[in-house]
Amino acid sequence: RLAVGLGRTGGLGQKLVAGVLRQAVTQLARRFIAGTTAEEAIAAALRARRAGQAFTIDLLGEACVSEEEADAYQRRYLELVRTLGEVARTWRPDPRIDQAPWGPLPRVNISVKLSALYPYLDPVDPRDSARAVKGRLRPILEAARAHGAHIQIDAEDRRLKDLTLRIFMELAEEDAWRTTRDLGVVQQAYLKEAESDARRLIDWARRRGTPVTVRLVKGAYWDYETAHARLLGWPVPA
Repeated sequence: RLAVGLGRTGGLGQKLVAGVLRQAVTQLARRFIAGTTAEEAIAAALRARRAGQAFTIDLLGEACVSEEEADAYQRRYLELVRTLGEVARTWRPDPRIDQAPWGPLPRVNISVKLSALYPYLDPVDPRDSARAVKGRLRPILEAARAHGAHIQIDAEDRRLKDLTLRIFMELAEEDAWRTTRDLGVVQQAYLKEAESDARRLIDWARRRGTPVTVRLVKGAYWDYETAHARLLGWPVPA
């Protein structure tokens, strides 16, 4: 209300509005954005650990538009894995977040959006999409294994959900990763298909023979999914 009132006064009021909005956006961003460099992300991760909190780090941005940009994202993920992994070895152990009933937990957890690794990711072309994405993911997984990091395949909009699950499961069944626990996927609870997807993952994990991590989240695309479905006259999936 203050910003709206000041905005109507023009001149000085508009400058004050800009300042108020800038400060509000900055404060909101600081809650979710750890930094713009690996060093800033490390500092944020260490603050979380000192508070007894585990963390997952993602690179902001998705849906790359070129092969060059996809390569750049891969390099940034590799840098993040290596930098965080090396620093994490120096952190003081904290059994609250480093141990679970089934064994030790990775100190470094990184979320990867598949749309950042291939500009033509499309469920209409699942074979080529999977081939390209897995080609860029394997070096990241190899680096994660070398540095004791966990890789979580992130969820995006519903259009990519089934393709994301397919790529995750195909990769996790490869000989190199069949026995690893440090590979997981995100599930969005707001999707009406969430329960059937969970049962599908459970059945698959039993056949695979090694547990995988499923991070259950509320989901961040509700507005988009709802508006998109209503625009096209489709049932709302969320």
